[in-house]
Amino acid sequence: MTKIEITSWEVSLHRRDGGGLRVQAFLQALDALDADYNLNAIGGREEGTPRSTALGSTKRKYLPMPLRHRAERELPPGIASTRLALGLVPVGHRWCTRHADFAWLDYADLWSEFARRHADHVTGLAKAAATGQAWMWKHRETIDTQAAAIVTTASWSDSRKLGCDARWLPTPTYSERSVPRRPARPAGTIRAGFIANFQYPPNRHAYDYMLKNWYPLLRNHNIEIAIAGFHSDSLSTPPGVSLVGEVENAADFYADIDIALAPIVTGGGMKVKVIEALTHGVPVISTEHAADGLPPILENALIPWTPNLNPETFDLTDPRESRTIDTALKSFSIESFNNSVGELMQTVAAKNTHR
Repeated sequence: MTKIEITSWEVSLHRRDGGGLRVQAFLQALDALDADYNLNAIGGREEGTPRSTALGSTKRKYLPMPLRHRAERELPPGIASTRLALGLVPVGHRWCTRHADFAWLDYADLWSEFARRHADHVTGLAKAAATGQAWMWKHRETIDTQAAAIVTTASWSDSRKLGCDARWLPTPTYSERSVPRRPARPAGTIRAGFIANFQYPPNRHAYDYMLKNWYPLLRNHNIEIAIAGFHSDSLSTPPGVSLVGEVENAADFYADIDIALAPIVTGGGMKVKVIEALTHGVPVISTEHAADGLPPILENALIPWTPNLNPETFDLTDPRESRTIDTALKSFSIESFNNSVGELMQTVAAKNTHR
């Protein structure tokens, strides 16, 4: 097979969180297969963020998703058709289908769903604009996937929402060769934790949502709250909330909490931080949206937040003690991801043979 053309956000080649974790997993899997590929990186800023912060905030309010035409101008306009193009960002999917005999389109999340959920949290002209962008991306997703040879999604439910033969390909969060083991926590005050990249608007919104809706009840039960991750030092904290900052090793953070918080209400795709917590043996309190995208077994393993939640009833045992949950989590291992990528590459090779 000739060289694979890959499209990705430039920032995803360097960041070990969210979409960056997924992009780097793809590259590592292809390296393990000795695949020859060329990277076409889009945007030197955070996932399409405009240069002006004020302009960027205004743009995201009305049009939460990046603009495809602007991104496509950064891609080569006239390369010869290649056998395979792998699209790791939706703004590059049309480019992949036009320049390759076989297009493999991957969706870390569905931008139509992202925009639709954004529209639920704004009003007036912003709601109308976001709803329109959601419809536009839904249409584009339909057109792009129809032209693709392979479609994969990070979210279990997104693979069904696309309405095509999309394959669920979970983002890996751990290696079976080094399964994280959570040390016993001392008895006493319960310590809850929320780790995220707080430069990403949905995570910043989740923090504000948590302070408004979850914090009063947690504080009333003397539950400590630890906040960690990129740009967490920019957050303001009320009593009982401590800032950990960036952490070198996520296992250290999960070893220091009893329960993880996932107060996410906007955004799209599968929430990697939820699976990351479970694979480290930490139970998770989540919103309905944070649970979306998980297979039913793991969705049912979460503690759903309700206004009447009683922290005294929390089950703080390692979720992996359940055989069914432990088995389901193996789908999120690096080994499972690499095997799936290898199988899909063989599918492309077989299609090429029968041309």
